[in-house]
Amino acid sequence: MKTKSENIFTIFIKVLPDIFHGAPVHFVYMNIVALVYSVLWFSILPANNYMFDTIIKAANGQASVKYAIIAILIVFAILTIQHVFNGLNAYNNMYQYFKVYGYLHYRIHKKVDQLPAIKFEDPSIMDDINKSIKGSENAMLLVNIIMNMIFFYIPQLLFYSIYFYFLNPYLVLVVFLIFIPQAISSILQSKFHINLEQEVAPIRRELDNYDKSLTGIDFFKETRMLRAYGYFIKLYKDTQLLLNSKAYAVEKKIAMIRLYMALMTLTGYIGVLYILLQTVLSGAITIGSFGAIFISLSSLLSIIKEITFGSFNELSKNFGTVLNYKNFMNMNPTEKMAEQNIDFSKGIKISNVSFQYPNTNKKALNNISLHIHNKETIAIVGENGAGKSTLVRLLLGIYRPQSGSIIIGDIENTERNPYIPQNNISAVFQKFQKYALTLKENVTISDIKSDDNIIEPIQNAGLAVNSKDFPQGELTMLSREFGGTDLSGGQWQRVAIARGLFRKHDLIILDEPTAAIDPIEESSIFRTFRDISKNKIAVIVTHRLGSAKIADRIVVMDEGQIIEEGTHEALMRLNGKYAYMFNEQAKWYEHE
Repeated sequence: MKTKSENIFTIFIKVLPDIFHGAPVHFVYMNIVALVYSVLWFSILPANNYMFDTIIKAANGQASVKYAIIAILIVFAILTIQHVFNGLNAYNNMYQYFKVYGYLHYRIHKKVDQLPAIKFEDPSIMDDINKSIKGSENAMLLVNIIMNMIFFYIPQLLFYSIYFYFLNPYLVLVVFLIFIPQAISSILQSKFHINLEQEVAPIRRELDNYDKSLTGIDFFKETRMLRAYGYFIKLYKDTQLLLNSKAYAVEKKIAMIRLYMALMTLTGYIGVLYILLQTVLSGAITIGSFGAIFISLSSLLSIIKEITFGSFNELSKNFGTVLNYKNFMNMNPTEKMAEQNIDFSKGIKISNVSFQYPNTNKKALNNISLHIHNKETIAIVGENGAGKSTLVRLLLGIYRPQSGSIIIGDIENTERNPYIPQNNISAVFQKFQKYALTLKENVTISDIKSDDNIIEPIQNAGLAVNSKDFPQGELTMLSREFGGTDLSGGQWQRVAIARGLFRKHDLIILDEPTAAIDPIEESSIFRTFRDISKNKIAVIVTHRLGSAKIADRIVVMDEGQIIEEGTHEALMRLNGKYAYMFNEQAKWYEHE
């Protein structure tokens, strides 16, 4: 993903709608409270001024003590209301954070779902997703900081500038001389942080991978058994050091910029004190005004410090990640066709199809053609890397052929045509997912709109739902992480097969889903599968050729091409690749 050149304010305009839609009521409320809080924050200056002057007058007998007490109570009341509004804003900000955080992540997940599946064969897409997730969190920070500047800090500076102008116009000039160098330094910092983010995103993902290898539930058993903890901890430390060194180099440059700007700010602060002292000595302002302004100067400088070292610094530091988020959200999604009913009676026609994965120099499929008839069961066999799984992904419409076409009924999957609607198509993959859900949810997730009973697909998959392994029956949670149970590899594969059978389908593809099941049980499952798929198109991908015999036709693939096809008997008579592989496998079983 190429990062477009943008500035903070243009990207702010672009991400503002995302933040607003995440929590519109809280967004409006937050900014109203910020504006009121800004007025309250400034009002302490004239209140202190009045209080000091009244106390001095009361001490000199020029005013009643009652007025001095009232002045003190006014200051106390303003401070109390300030704390109340501060608390309300903090509560609202926290609530808004969680709502917007969830909304932005939902949008990222939706965008991921819309991306062409082939993009996930490119490792850089994972960097882009990682960058966008981090950027989404900082997008909210960027918007809130700028809105806070608009509704709190800028009004504050405006109020102070007007107040100071009537005391001495030079005060306004010097105050801005304090502010401008810091603003400039923060803007310069953004360039360093943008470049840093682009450089460290893949390193951060690598660090997360090592962390998962050390602590993830899917890794720790094998990591511990292999005694690989030391190996991964070294990789983790080395990667962390690399990440830290790159961040340190950038922060060192930024620290020098801050130092120079801080010296300029200190010079401006001394100038403000000098002008203020001259003004009080000339009698232009009272001692009470001097005291109030002197105290308020620390508040003003804290505002300037917050804007420059806090807000601007955070903006510049995180701007690069926000830019990543917006660029990711602007990636072109897969253009989807409207859902259509597919006429499977016309079968599937594969014509001169070729396909090559990104960043490879060899075609996974090379000009293959095949006609799968209605209600036909075919088996696709071949050695690893022959192109079997790639062909399956094309049949499912997950990938698009780069040349040639695949026509399912009247729907064409080509490079020009954006999408094969996957209605009435089901599949079971070798690398299936073990969802941390109940048994029932693990099965019905394939067709959540269906109200069919799960008993039949579970039985057809050969899964025994007994009280030992499934104490709560179909409502048993299949995850120890969430207080449930875990299953063996073979049981999980049967759950995956039941999931595929549960989905309503006229075309079903089994992509080596029985690798963890012994050959005898596999043959039994495939025979059951053949029986329940009699009136449907079925495609079986398997490396066990004994199970392929149940198919009406066997397709043999090698190096991305179809080299043989026919029944088991015909291929054995041909005495080619299939016969060789079948005889070799038969020897394995003889030796057992």
